[in-house]
Amino acid sequence: DILAFALGAALDSSNSATSGRRTLYAGHRSLASAQAIATIAFHVPSRASVSTTAALTCQLSAASLRSAPCTAQLSNNKMAYDAIPQQPTAETQPPRKRLPFVDGSRGLASLWIVCQHFLPHSSDGPLVKSLWRSNCAVDYFIVLSGFVTHWAARGKFSQSANRWPDAKRWYGRRFGRVLLAVWLAMGVSAILLYLGGNGDLDAMHLTLCAFLVEPWRSPNRWCPDGQSWTVAALAPSWLLYPVLYDPFLYERRHLMVVAVVLAIVPSLIALLFVSGGLRAGAYFNNSAHTALYLWPPAQLADFLLGCVSAELAARSSRENTAWLADGAVFIITLAVLLVPNPHLDYREHGEVLYDHGLAPLFAVFLWAAARDTAAASKASKLFAHPALSSIGKCSFEVYLFQWPVHAVFYGLGLPTSDHAENFVAFALTLYMLAALYEVHVERPYVRWLRERFAAPPLR
Repeated sequence: DILAFALGAALDSSNSATSGRRTLYAGHRSLASAQAIATIAFHVPSRASVSTTAALTCQLSAASLRSAPCTAQLSNNKMAYDAIPQQPTAETQPPRKRLPFVDGSRGLASLWIVCQHFLPHSSDGPLVKSLWRSNCAVDYFIVLSGFVTHWAARGKFSQSANRWPDAKRWYGRRFGRVLLAVWLAMGVSAILLYLGGNGDLDAMHLTLCAFLVEPWRSPNRWCPDGQSWTVAALAPSWLLYPVLYDPFLYERRHLMVVAVVLAIVPSLIALLFVSGGLRAGAYFNNSAHTALYLWPPAQLADFLLGCVSAELAARSSRENTAWLADGAVFIITLAVLLVPNPHLDYREHGEVLYDHGLAPLFAVFLWAAARDTAAASKASKLFAHPALSSIGKCSFEVYLFQWPVHAVFYGLGLPTSDHAENFVAFALTLYMLAALYEVHVERPYVRWLRERFAAPPLR
């Protein structure tokens, strides 16, 4: 480790005419075995230049660390050249800038979903019809998941040499984080269903639910915690991301064509269902909404669309994009509030277009908001406000815990469907429990996961 550190320093001073500056993240272990990470900018040497600097490197190592003589002999040009890291690894790549609007937008989406599920509904009116369109909020979660995944991990799996070891660590952190909350929600829900005496508690069904595969086998057969279907829908995309999506997207040309295809195809399929060109069979209970929404493969395109949006945002040099972010949010709002639904269809007929129809606008908003370096977007400022961003930090827990918390209220004789005061008490309890879990369980657990699945020290 000391030798590698000295080699980088020697090459920095002796090869000023070589090509391109790279950033080398080198682990340096002192004689007392204390570890630190050093960032050294150096000129990448040619193979021929390595042998001329190897002797100097050894001398520098022995001179600066007299108690640690240079014993390694770098006589082989190829071995010395290959030993020099050419790019940052998955664990040491610098993080991309934080996006303050993300938490707030998640918080608003989760609140929309909770209100649709449990708020007392009127028989008609534009607002209740807008509540029914909360499938748009779920679709936003899918697109946003793809966006933030690629925004944070872009290029980390582009090098084939380290792809699989890095992917395994990424899987451990990603699935470890979500499965704890999913299994907790499922376990509590199963207990409540057992106490109520009316739950689907078949052992095979519960096992498939725990492994997130039941929605593949039977999309309409709800797991103990119904909202876990969304995690099952995201799981295939998470599995594919390190081994396929990131290597494919990273610095790929013509991504705009890919984005257009991903934006159009799901809605074209939905139009075929609406027009009668396609029919959902018995596997989907003759429901186009089930085929387009609850079946996990139906969500693959929107996750990838979010990834493409993040890749385009990372590459773009445009900065004055606030108008585009605000325009996308404005059109989304109009589509949800003003598009008529005269027959009170609930996620059937033309309403199934909301399963994926707004995904292109979600992707445009995320791209434009990420490029808005001046923070001029009114929508982004709203979403970044602490009132929304604070509840957005526990939006995943709110989404997962809503059913078991509501079941407790219902069992206590406090139904929310026709009592607004019960709904207010339920919502406050839900957000309080979600926040307590996020602060006192998830945060320490995530810190442990990062340590448990950290990259080994560089040698």
